[in-house]
Amino acid sequence: PNQKLIAFHSDIPLILSDLFHVISESDSDYGKAVTVLLNSIFALAYLFYMKEETTGRYTELRQHDLYKMRLYPTREQAKRLASIYEKYKDKRFPSLREQLDVYFDERYQSFWVQERKSQKILQPPPPLKPHDLRLKFDMDVIKAVGANLSEEELLNAYKAIVWDMIVTRGLRRD
Repeated sequence: PNQKLIAFHSDIPLILSDLFHVISESDSDYGKAVTVLLNSIFALAYLFYMKEETTGRYTELRQHDLYKMRLYPTREQAKRLASIYEKYKDKRFPSLREQLDVYFDERYQSFWVQERKSQKILQPPPPLKPHDLRLKFDMDVIKAVGANLSEEELLNAYKAIVWDMIVTRGLRRD
């Protein structure tokens, strides 16, 4: 949940450890478009759906699951997505948990106090509120790919991921 972005783009070839999965695109703009999609709600929803909780609080994403993702844009979509990359490339995104819910920490504490200590919370956290940057980014991506998703549906996707992160993060340490 402290991760800020999932995918990164570089026009300079990099030598990376096996902790990273490299996707190499010969067309820089197409690579930027793929980077945008991999950082969007579409990829986040897929990754949280496919993750394995193999070691308690830690999750594993299998490389073959990444290859199954059908998040490659058409050429027309790629042009629009590359412009989104340019629009957001210098923005400082907060941690993923704060992107999806600025009240994540309060929601996490509230949930686990009730679960572990059977205490009632006097004042529950406010309703889920994504960071403005995340919401604008995903709405731009939704528009660029021509998806028919409302802001309410997007918020529901955020909510599902937030609750998954709360439960997974709260698992006992190995």
